[in-house]
Amino acid sequence: MKKWLLIGLLAIGCGSVGYSVAHAGEIAKMHQKLQGSKPLQSHRLTDSPSGATRNSGISEIGLERSACYGTCPVYTVMLKSDGTVRYRGEAHVENIGVRTGRIDAYKFEQLAKYIEEIGYLKLDNNYLTGITDASTVYTTVRSGAKRKVVSNYANSGPAKLWGVEQLIDKLVSETKWDVVKGK
Repeated sequence: MKKWLLIGLLAIGCGSVGYSVAHAGEIAKMHQKLQGSKPLQSHRLTDSPSGATRNSGISEIGLERSACYGTCPVYTVMLKSDGTVRYRGEAHVENIGVRTGRIDAYKFEQLAKYIEEIGYLKLDNNYLTGITDASTVYTTVRSGAKRKVVSNYANSGPAKLWGVEQLIDKLVSETKWDVVKGK
C-alpha cells in the first residue's frame, strides 16, 4: 500500500516540482505559438538560384590541440574548402599518425559561414589564464592571402571560439577516411 501511495504522490507531485516530459514537436509548437499570425520569414541559404552555396572566401580551417601534464589529446587537423582533410594524431587519440579523408564541402562552407558570422578574424590572437598544466588549442583560418591563428590556453577564450573548436571536431568525427593500403 505504501509503495502505491508513494508512486501516486510522485506522479501527482511531479508537475508541481518542475518535472515534465518532452513531447515530439513540442518546441516546434512553441515556435508556431510565438509566431502567432505573423507570416513566417524564410532565409535563403544560397546566393544563386541554382542552389549552390555561396563562397565565403575561406579556403582552409585548422585546429591543433597541444599536450598537457595529463592525457590531453594531441593532434592537428586541416580542413580545406574542397572537402579534403589532413589529420595527424600524436598522443592520447584513437588514431596515431597521418590520415587523409573527405568531408562534404557543404559542411565546410557552413563552418566557414559561422566563422565569418562570429567575427573570428577580429578575435584576439591569444587567450591566456593564470593556471598551469592545461592544453592549448590553436585554430587557424585562411581567407585569400590572409591567415589568422588564435591560441586558446585552458579554454580561456570566448564561447564563440569554443564553438568553432567543437564544430571542427564534429567535422573530424564525420570524416570519411581514405583506406590506407598495406594495413
